[in-house]
Amino acid sequence: MSIVLTMTSIAIALSISAAGGALAAKEALQARCKQTELEPVETRFTDRGLLMKTLEEHGFPVQMEEGGTFTVETGAGSLRYYQPQEGAAFWVQPFNLKSEAELEAKEKELTEEYMLNVQKSTYLLLKQRLQTRKDMELESEAVLEDQSILLTINVS
Repeated sequence: MSIVLTMTSIAIALSISAAGGALAAKEALQARCKQTELEPVETRFTDRGLLMKTLEEHGFPVQMEEGGTFTVETGAGSLRYYQPQEGAAFWVQPFNLKSEAELEAKEKELTEEYMLNVQKSTYLLLKQRLQTRKDMELESEAVLEDQSILLTINVS
């Protein structure tokens, strides 16, 4: 028996989830756009390591603060990230706001990059776990035109 996994479905599900979060964040930002420090908004980011990697890939140096909170400086303003409890979604609080439109563009870029990092991490973890399994083996993998990954797994 074979199982065929397409990583696109994971990315689409995560993107839909992220898009909803980005839309909610955008609406919340628009409601308070004239303030220099905005109320915190819940994000779809849940993995600290992947979030920090994504921020650093975009050239935003991460400054650690007390209690696990960290801030980044962007051209549009500063962002303060915190996680109320381990495994929960991060919250972000924009402050020193310079440009709402630019901040929205940065948030969209970060969300897309984070989702790609989640997909890559999931792909690598799946391949790693398959190597330790005796009842499953990776038969083939292919990158399709739309950059989705097709894995065929033999189950014994």
